[in-house]
Amino acid sequence: MRIKNTSARFLKIGFLIFNAVFAFSVHATTKVLGADPARHDRFYRGADKQFIFLQYDLSGIGKVVSASSKWATMVAEHYFLSSGHAHPEIGEVVRFYFTNNPADGFVDRVVAGGEQIKDNSGLLNGDVWLGYFTLPVPDTIAKYPVLGSSLAFVPVGSKLLLFGKANDGALAEQNPLNQRAGRNICISQDAASSSYQYRYDAINTADSLGVDENSVVQGDSGAPTFTLVD
Repeated sequence: MRIKNTSARFLKIGFLIFNAVFAFSVHATTKVLGADPARHDRFYRGADKQFIFLQYDLSGIGKVVSASSKWATMVAEHYFLSSGHAHPEIGEVVRFYFTNNPADGFVDRVVAGGEQIKDNSGLLNGDVWLGYFTLPVPDTIAKYPVLGSSLAFVPVGSKLLLFGKANDGALAEQNPLNQRAGRNICISQDAASSSYQYRYDAINTADSLGVDENSVVQGDSGAPTFTLVD
């Protein structure tokens, strides 16, 4: 099982927080069973594009424009969430695309600051970072409302939309266009920890979801995971 720390979530999707897999490698990649760029890469440009999450507004997902692979997911006009140990730094530029077609344009914003968020025990040892930009993002960029931190918000069986980066050589890992997605489900909860934890069933096992199942791995830190919200 892969375990992920989380303490908030969002959207009509419903942002569950970002992938927090520890001890990262900059060369790791998200694993999608039956990975197909036309189906799993958000910015695939071929005529045969069939992106599995095309119906959702993903414009609030951004990546740093630099020689790194850091993510930012918008929660308000100025504010974004990321991983505490791999977040965009002050002065770095984050790029947001208006649609799933890069030809439709993008907007860049400069990180002005941020701080680590306390976990649900009140200690500053969680892996959540709240950052903010020097200027707000446009209204056309999605902001995913924080619904709460209770385990009740993510019941067992919830559908999950997981993002990470591909490492198949088509795009550099740090390229803002390198965004690969798959799906999974929440199969259990653990309220005993000082931070919330959710387990995801392992990829390509007896209880696998089959094609499209995604398993975050080292290097996906900061990328968002969403769950559907009524």
